[in-house]
Amino acid sequence: MSVARAAIFHGHDHPLAVEEVPIPSLKEGECLVEIACCSLCRSDLHTVCGNRVEPTPTILGHEIVGRIVACEGPLPTGLTIGDRVTWGIAASCGVCFFCRQGLRQKCVSLFKYGHMELTAEHPLSGGLASHIVLRAGTPIYKVPTHLSDEIASLANCSTSTAAAVIRIAEAQSGDTVVVFGAGVLGLAAISMLHELGCQVLVFDPFTSARERAITFGATAVFHDLDALRAAVSDQTENRGADVALELSGVRSAAEATVNLLRIGGTAVWAGTASPVGEVPIDPEQVVRRLLTLRGMHNYAPEDLNTALEFLDRNHDVYPFAELFGKSFPLEKVNEAFRSANDSGGRRITVRP
Repeated sequence: MSVARAAIFHGHDHPLAVEEVPIPSLKEGECLVEIACCSLCRSDLHTVCGNRVEPTPTILGHEIVGRIVACEGPLPTGLTIGDRVTWGIAASCGVCFFCRQGLRQKCVSLFKYGHMELTAEHPLSGGLASHIVLRAGTPIYKVPTHLSDEIASLANCSTSTAAAVIRIAEAQSGDTVVVFGAGVLGLAAISMLHELGCQVLVFDPFTSARERAITFGATAVFHDLDALRAAVSDQTENRGADVALELSGVRSAAEATVNLLRIGGTAVWAGTASPVGEVPIDPEQVVRRLLTLRGMHNYAPEDLNTALEFLDRNHDVYPFAELFGKSFPLEKVNEAFRSANDSGGRRITVRP
């Protein structure tokens, strides 16, 4: 039986170990992909540092680009062997209650790449490897020719999540939108909102993040909440923001989104995917001001398609290439994680 190479995570107190892993026989609907590039998401760093718990042993990494080398059964429509592809962060059944409600990322039998325990049945499920097996029910998309592997890797995490957030916020051209957090997720949202024609006011405590936000289309940037509040008031003739997005993972930002909205405004929280404590909200204000508060965790398959189309149009309009730091071979994966912790927020990539 042929084998792949994979960096196995055995726990935060152990270095990742590059080992040989058997390539299993494909089941109906499964595809074998040879990995070209995997970028290290912030969640991967949290796991390796012990700030996030994942089952072990596992193969981390979900921001992945690769080429299809085999498939059992018909390929998804429009795809052929050899195509460069990326895919959704998870596979879903398509028929359970949540899938039928359009919430496939909450499928009762969800299989999430880069987050699953390594088993004999599923030995290749993460991006820090030479190969990965894509299960049936995985949304797979061909990567546009003009996109680099690195920029395309952003699609199946931050850019898709940003697309989902903007979709449920129902932001429109001319809206005043406040974005909390100018990390990679925030920058994706800022550039998408800018293309949409919104006025984008960005809050981030870090100077470098605020400077980068301007290059991705922010109308104005702030590190002082009072100054942001005054700018929102000036921009909207004292009405308040149409939309406010929490993309920072900070509790105070979540609270501020609600307070900055106009009557009938919408807040979406997506950054606080880990516990941050309770946020005080006055129910009377929600009622009287007709506010909408929504959460978004991961994204729907169509959001990945939106992300790829956006990046194809805009990979050279906004400086996405500047979001990346060094690239490392798989054998130096531990060095890659050390570099990622000191990269100033830039994505580090691993190539087999």
